Amino acid sequence: MLFRSSFLGDLPLVRKVVSIVLVLGTTLYAAVQVHIDKVFLNNTPTGGDMGAHVWAPAFLRDFLLPKFRIQGWSMDWYAGLPVYRFYMLPPALLMTIINGLLHVPYGIAFKFVAVLGICTMPLNTWLFGRLSRMPWPLPEFLAIGAVLFLFDENFSIYGGNVA
Repeated sequence: MLFRSSFLGDLPLVRKVVSIVLVLGTTLYAAVQVHIDKVFLNNTPTGGDMGAHVWAPAFLRDFLLPKFRIQGWSMDWYAGLPVYRFYMLPPALLMTIINGLLHVPYGIAFKFVAVLGICTMPLNTWLFGRLSRMPWPLPEFLAIGAVLFLFDENFSIYGGNVA
């Protein structure tokens, strides 16, 4: 059987408690560090190159999806640019769904999706370790390593971390 009845089903009680505390702790740490409370303020996301990224999901929502398209051409910059030909579509679709179907303000939907990956990375790396059948405590170390990676400021020019 590929999956057991639960991800923690084969671990003794102490290991289960340690796993839960580590995964929840690292996830909560990431959420606190990105100021999750400010994500739900209705304002425009800023910082880094977010100003440029605010445009594309709105273009998708306002111009592409009404024509039943998920990529296209925009004349908004210079001689035009391909929209969602080379860039990540799933986060923009999620923003559009949260904004359009759930009627959440655009700025909040954008910030929510922007921090979703950061806040769930410790959990996701732990799940990767468990689904890969890594022995205990390697999945827990992956969750800790994810937080160390996210907040390492030594290589911010390459991307991937919070800085």
